[in-house]
Amino acid sequence: NETNVDQIFPSKDGKWLLVGSRNDTPLQLWNVAQRRMALQASSAGIAGIWDVAFSDDGHRMAITSRDGSIYLVNLELEPPKMIKLIMFEDEYCKLIRFANDNQSLMGILDGRKNNGTNMSRAAFFDLKPYELDLHVTFELID
Repeated sequence: NETNVDQIFPSKDGKWLLVGSRNDTPLQLWNVAQRRMALQASSAGIAGIWDVAFSDDGHRMAITSRDGSIYLVNLELEPPKMIKLIMFEDEYCKLIRFANDNQSLMGILDGRKNNGTNMSRAAFFDLKPYELDLHVTFELID
């Protein structure tokens, strides 16, 4: 399949491979062991990848995009399910990581203040245990 891929993100356990780009190319999540695509998100869904993190337990993946959105993927479902966790208006999350408990995310947000100066801040997202519909709550800490 011909795409403009410039980024790949393997999971720590080697089971998953996320393929995408910083532009509007659709991202693809591959199940490496089964050698098949498990999920494809269209360019209308995600506007370019900034960062990706896999939880240490291998059950979740977080994706940050150019449009300021953070997505959460449940890798335990067949097929994996993705939801938009949050979208920031004037900021984007340039770095995302799961905490050691795999129940929260930490990120670095970049943006511009009203006067045009750049700003960065840390954010914490609490991911309550969720069911199949991926109910997620978050708390932003300045």
